Formats: sequence, structure tokens, C-alpha cells
Amino acid sequence: MKNNYLTLVVLLMSYISFSQTYEQWGVTSIGSDWDTTYNYGEYFEFDFSGMPMGAHGTASLVIYQDGDFGDNGEYCEAYDLNSMTSLGITSNNPMGDCTLDSMIVNFNAVDLDTWQSSGTWSLRVGTSSMVDYFCGTMGDQCRVKVRLIYNYCTFGVPVEYAAIDADTNAVCPHSSLTLTGTPSGGSFSGPGMSGNVFNPMALSAGNYTVSYTGTDGIGCETTANFVIRVLKTPGNLSYLVCEGGNSPVMEPVSTVFAYSQDIDFNSPIDTVAGYSYGPVTQSPEIIYYANFITNDKFVLDTVTQDNSYVIDHDMITSDDRGGIAITDSTVYVIGDSYTGRYDLELLNPGVQLPVRDGLFSDMKERKLWSLYNIGNDEMPYDWPTSFVVDGLIALDQDLNQTTEIIALSSPITMGNYSTQNNGIFAGYGKVGLYNGDSGDFFVIDIASGTVETVANLYLSLYWSENWADWGTLSFDGTDYYANYRSGNSYQIVAHNLSTDVATDITSFSDVSDMATFIYHPVNNRLYFHYESSGQFGGSSETLGYVDASATIVENPNGTIGCPSEIEMTFNSINLGNDTTVCEYNTPLVLEAGFGYNSYTWNGVNNNWNVYPVSTSGTYTVVAVDDANCNVTDQIVVTVDACAGLNEDQLEQLSVYPNPNNGEFTVQVPSNLTEGTMVVMDLNGRIVIEETFNNNSNGIEINVKGVENGMYIVRIATNDAQYQTQVVVQK
Repeated sequence: MKNNYLTLVVLLMSYISFSQTYEQWGVTSIGSDWDTTYNYGEYFEFDFSGMPMGAHGTASLVIYQDGDFGDNGEYCEAYDLNSMTSLGITSNNPMGDCTLDSMIVNFNAVDLDTWQSSGTWSLRVGTSSMVDYFCGTMGDQCRVKVRLIYNYCTFGVPVEYAAIDADTNAVCPHSSLTLTGTPSGGSFSGPGMSGNVFNPMALSAGNYTVSYTGTDGIGCETTANFVIRVLKTPGNLSYLVCEGGNSPVMEPVSTVFAYSQDIDFNSPIDTVAGYSYGPVTQSPEIIYYANFITNDKFVLDTVTQDNSYVIDHDMITSDDRGGIAITDSTVYVIGDSYTGRYDLELLNPGVQLPVRDGLFSDMKERKLWSLYNIGNDEMPYDWPTSFVVDGLIALDQDLNQTTEIIALSSPITMGNYSTQNNGIFAGYGKVGLYNGDSGDFFVIDIASGTVETVANLYLSLYWSENWADWGTLSFDGTDYYANYRSGNSYQIVAHNLSTDVATDITSFSDVSDMATFIYHPVNNRLYFHYESSGQFGGSSETLGYVDASATIVENPNGTIGCPSEIEMTFNSINLGNDTTVCEYNTPLVLEAGFGYNSYTWNGVNNNWNVYPVSTSGTYTVVAVDDANCNVTDQIVVTVDACAGLNEDQLEQLSVYPNPNNGEFTVQVPSNLTEGTMVVMDLNGRIVIEETFNNNSNGIEINVKGVENGMYIVRIATNDAQYQTQVVVQK
């Protein structure tokens, strides 16, 4: 006997943390939590007892099923046994495969007060009129058990449930969102919350659940959850540029960005694929950019049976596999051994390329992409378990991976290979992904990586020999449509993902097992694959085309995504202000800084980052940085005799206070009636120079604008020279 145990079930409930929670296993007539069936057409029945009244919010049934209950079209549904009323929700996944599985059925908990009798509720779980015993010994794995979870208030049904209101549920990282909670007086909690304000500044892109707990007028405490999505940004950029010049063209050129002087895009600059900003006059200079999402319309209108042409591709690819893509000049079809590349007329011999199970095209740009997991590379060949897509990677014409990777705003889990009812739907600037196990349909904006879950439904896809079927994604400006080969006929349908209604686009007489096709917007053809022969010919593995048409409206007035910062900086050299130095303190050493690739002083490329100066003149340095910019500065140096000062005849001066804050007094010897006084730094640069007439109070000096450090004070006359050192310490 095979034993299986479910270790974790995540309950998705609208209300949590009530004052009281009822949680209990259902019990069969013989007191067991498992109900086992031995006959075809039987049901599973359970009683829940001791159930308090006052149920409210959302109740959940967790149904565990272990066995094979028919083919993959059989589902499990729950009924109220007293009224024989269906709860109206069935499992998303077929019951079968001889493995322990579970599903969650959510329903309005208020109904429990009506359904239960004297605190007891009887529940029937039905499968179908057919129960198979393909899982070993009869009864070992044909069983079901059910757990009921709901919340109630000990004071009666709440008169006001907790609720959260906001202007939107999606914010950019630089924005904040103010939430309103009812009943008033409650408290918010969750990541990014401060009071009633959600601040995503420190959060990465993704979904975050915040909660509000409030108490109503009769003392019932309820909690509401609200999911806020922090949107993705394209990422901050920094460029080293030349002063007064343009910045580099901002890549990638295949993606359209909007640019603005301000982060709120009140001062837009341009909307282009590649953009060069300039001239740059300050460092740093900052502008902002964001993905520009055009929301182009693409609707596959007709697929004819005219102007058909087919070839057999098995000599290039071996057996068929499923998967198709196009560029401006080529079409790709995936086989078990290789991917074949052909010209659009299918006239030249094909080229063998690697198998890419996640291959698809952006029909807008006719560009090749593959589904990608950033941590584990591309989708593996015949992967055995679910594959998590968290990125898209661009491919070149030979199907080699490039360095262009688009990270998705949220990961997407695809269905298992063995399910074979997943889908890839090439769109116009978008791609649709369908998980055939869960029924979830996702739309990805290729430019931004934004993921939108648009539906949970069942697509009747025709079986493919690969993990998925390939079709197209239509968007009429309001609704998305999945265009695929119907599993019930030779028709291509447009399945409205909002209304869950499929309508025929065309009907063929015989296209064998065609489950792969794509539309080419340039030559208005539908390229397809089917095995063996069909109404258009072929003998083994067939690649072909027929005429088709589509409505395409490119919408330039799209939406602007979340902004990121572009910082442009340029290097600068500062040799200092024009200066005068005393000739006895030369050479003066000019410093141009470190890190440049070359240095040229007064036209001589000597690659020195310092330069000694001993004569008066104009000195110019030109350095070349990593951006190949010429960074330059100029200084005029005057070498002064400083009144013939003789270094060997210096006498001491008196200065007070010392140290000082830049203001001090120089006491001049009484025998000096007049002369010249200079204050200079240790490099000989003169800070201040004054003539004086002596008096008993000394000379008041103010050099508060200089940096802290040691300075030299000198007085020179025709007869004597005096010097001292002073420390400026502010």
C-alpha cells in the first residue's frame, strides 16, 4: 500500500484573525476522517458537529483526495447534504494519477448558519458516476477527507466587517499610498506600513499583503487583507560623460523608454528606443526614464486556406516536437533533435539549431525570446517538474543566448511536462503563458517584464508532443484572447479570457495534429506545423503557411511605467586659483589628481599627475579619463622675489593667539617703521600680502577663509627679514 501525506496547505482567505475560528475534520458515519469507496458511483459523506452560529466572511473546505476517480476529465465537487445544494465551486485539477492531492473550496460562511441543523452540517463530496481502482488494492487509494475552517463572532454576526480602501493597488517605489480602514479606529500592519501610509521605498518589486484590524459596534474584531503590488522599475543607470557633451545612447535600443527632467514626468523630454541627452553642463546631472508601454492592439481576424505551401522538416529536426517562432526574414520550428530555421518562403534548405523548449517571438519586433529562470538558466529539455519563469532572455538568429534579460515583476510557474496542455501565445509586444495544471493565464509585457494574471479557466488545447501548444495572443483594447487550435475540432478559435467564451476564427477540413502556429505581421501569413499529411499536403513532419489577416493598431499614447534615475557625471581637475609664490619657496608642485589614463602639461604628454613650477607662467593640464573625455584646467603662477628675503637672515616674529581660528595679530618689532608682510601656505602659495606702518598695537590679520593647517608669516624690509609659523584651527 502506498502512503502519501500532505504536509502543508496554504489557505487563501479574505478575512483572518477573527475573535474565534472553527477548524475541524469531517467525520464519517463510522467515526473516521477518511471516507473510502469500494463501488462505482459512490459519494463521500461527512458530518461537522459543534459548529457555532455567527459564521461570517469566507469559509474554506480543504478537500484531500487520494486515488483515481476516472479519467483526467473528472473533477471533485462539494454539496450541502441537507439541501443538496452545490457549493458551486469545483476543483481546478482533475482527480486522478493515484497521488495524494488537495484543493481548497472557498464559499460564503454566512450560508453555514442556514445549512447546519442543531450545530451539525452534513457534506457530500462527489466525484463522478465512475470510480476506477487503478491504484493498487481496492480502498487503499480511493478515499477522501475534508477539513472545514471558518470564523465566527461570539457576539453574533459582525455589523461591520473590516475593509481597506485605496485609490489603487499598485504603486511605484518612489511613491506612497494612503489607505483607509473601516470600521474606524483600527490599526494597519504589514511591510512598508507606517500608520495608514504604505511606503515601498525599501521594498523590492512584488506583491505585499497589508492588514487592517478593526472592532465594530458590538465588539467583533475582524481583519481585512489588501494586496499591494510594488511595480518594477528599469533600474538606475550612471554614465561617465564629457562636460558639455552628450551622454551615451541609452540601451537597449529594442525597448522604448520615456525620459523626463523630473521623477513625476511633468517635464517629459522624449519617447524613443535609444536616446542621447546633452549637453551635460553640471556634475552630477540627473534625469529620469521609464518603460513606455504602448498597449498596442492586435487581433487575429481571419485564417484562410489560400496560397498554401508546405515542406517536410524532419530531415533537419528529426521527429516533431512543437514550438514555432518568426523574425523578419525567418521561421523556426522545433523538433526532438534540432530546431529548424527556414526563410519565409520555405524554399531554401533549413539550418539545424539547438532545441529551445521556451522559444517564442514578439510579433511587434519579430524578435526571438526564450522563457528563462534567472537562477537556473533557460527552460530545460523535457523538464520533469514545474518550471518557474522569472525572466525572458533574448536569442540571436542562431538561437544563442544574448546578455539581454528582462526580469519579470512576479514569477510564473508553468505546468508539468506530462500535463501537455500548457500554452505559449505570441503577442504584439507581449506574450501569454498558460499553466495547464492550475488554469492560470498570464500576460507579460515584454518591454517592462510586468506580469498580469488575466484569467483562471480551462483551455481546450489540442494535444502537442511538447510540453505546450503555441498560438497567438490577441488584444482588442479591452479584452485578451487566446488563439489556439481547438482540442475538439480542426478549428482555430479566439478564446475571450474575460468572458470565457471561445469563437471560431476558421475551420479546416484536415490539419492532422496541428497544435503550433504563429502569425507574421509583415507578409500576413499563418505559419504552422502538423505531423504527417493534411489538407495542405506533407508526408512526415510538415511546416507550412497560408494567408491570414490581423488588425494591428499601434497606440503611441501608451502608459509610462515606474521611473528610475539616470545620473550623468563628468570628471574635473582643479589646479587652484591663480597664485603668487616666493621664488625662494619654489618649485611649486601642481596636482591634477589620480585615475586618469594620460596627462599632458603645456602640450607635453609626460603622463605625470603632478607638475613642478619654478618660473612664472600659464600652466595647462589635459587629462583623458575612462570615457575618453579631455578633462582640463589652467592656472597662472607668478614667482615673486618677495622683497629679496634671505633665508639665512630670518628672525622670529611674535603672533598671538597661536593657534587661532584665522584671526590673529602680528606684533611687529619696534625698530620696523614700514614694510611688507605675507602669509603663505607650506607650498609657497601667498594667502595674503600687506604693507604696513608700524604701531604699538600690531597688525590685525584675517584669513578665516583658508583651510586648517600650518602657515608661514614673513616680513621683509630692506634691512631685515622676520618669520614665524601660525596654526589655523577652526
